[in-house]
Amino acid sequence: MSSKIAVMSFRCGLALLFAACGTAAPPSATTAPNASAAPSHEPRPVESVPPPKAPETQPPTTEAAPAPAAEPPAEPEPAPGPSQTPSAMLGAPNAAFVLDYERSAPKAAAEKACSSEASEDATKRAECLQKARAGFVADVLRFKKDARGKWWWTIYQRKGSSLAEVYKAEIQLSDETKNSIKIRIKGSQSGALPIFTGTRQGLISFPNDYSITLDDPKLGSLAYDAKVGAVGD
Repeated sequence: MSSKIAVMSFRCGLALLFAACGTAAPPSATTAPNASAAPSHEPRPVESVPPPKAPETQPPTTEAAPAPAAEPPAEPEPAPGPSQTPSAMLGAPNAAFVLDYERSAPKAAAEKACSSEASEDATKRAECLQKARAGFVADVLRFKKDARGKWWWTIYQRKGSSLAEVYKAEIQLSDETKNSIKIRIKGSQSGALPIFTGTRQGLISFPNDYSITLDDPKLGSLAYDAKVGAVGD
């Protein structure tokens, strides 16, 4: 019995020793570990992040396009015609007007008549055209104003390199415009008038500074080119 008491005393001493040292008794095998002490390995829920907002843009301001500048009105083209008056062109010093037969109505009339007359005969047709050209004698025209203010009109026929006077008369100029002037034969005259034969008057047109056109009622349009020095005084 004394041995049992000694064992119990020894156990009590151990119990007191542990209590004095503050050592907790070891947990029992059935005690669950503290959940808060162990780290958690469960995934944390992902917080939804809202998508970034697009930067606010101001609506483009609609500005009215500037009106195109008005173009200045185009300047009207100058009317065709000579740079000087018709009377000044006619009476220019040493000026004469030489026939341009190729551009005149008698040439076209002769070609038509000779083609009909000669048919397929080229030689006969050429002779016909030559005869028609020789029959038109108003090759060169000269207009001159004398010291007394009278106008004179002289017509020459070209013979080789020389000119032969075929007609001369006093004339009157009237109804002058920028592009034309009327001519009328009056007073003394010499020779046979080869143009304006039916009326003894007509219209002279001035398309530019270099030529004139006579409108003959019978012969049609007669073209002349201005030349200086073609006829001596």
